[in-house]
Amino acid sequence: MKITNSDSLLSTIKKLPLPFYLFLLATSSCYAGINGFYPNLSKFFQQRFNYNNEEAARIIAAPYMLGSIVTPLFGWLLSTVGPIYFENIMLLSVALLFSVHGLYYLMPSGDGNILCILPILIFGMASSGFSVCH
Repeated sequence: MKITNSDSLLSTIKKLPLPFYLFLLATSSCYAGINGFYPNLSKFFQQRFNYNNEEAARIIAAPYMLGSIVTPLFGWLLSTVGPIYFENIMLLSVALLFSVHGLYYLMPSGDGNILCILPILIFGMASSGFSVCH
């Protein structure tokens, strides 16, 4: 891809390869899925699963605690095997993130539904994988 000074911004953008747009889509989806969900987790658990404020706070601490353990391991793994698996970790993070949102969409509401904890752990793994890739 050769860009000259006479190229307009639109023509320059059109010259970018497809992997760039796929990476842009994956990155923006992860940012939206993670940053839009973390601040609202407590309220989500209180309204959807009828947890009180203290119980919801304990549950939403799980992805943070899991991330503090798993992120360095993912970073070590990526630095050990090399950047060849960067795209795979990114794709896995996006897939896990979408699966978590899908699970919460399909999961029935209820009082203290214990099954709601598993997707939040998967969410922590997806968030850690995404953090390592950036």
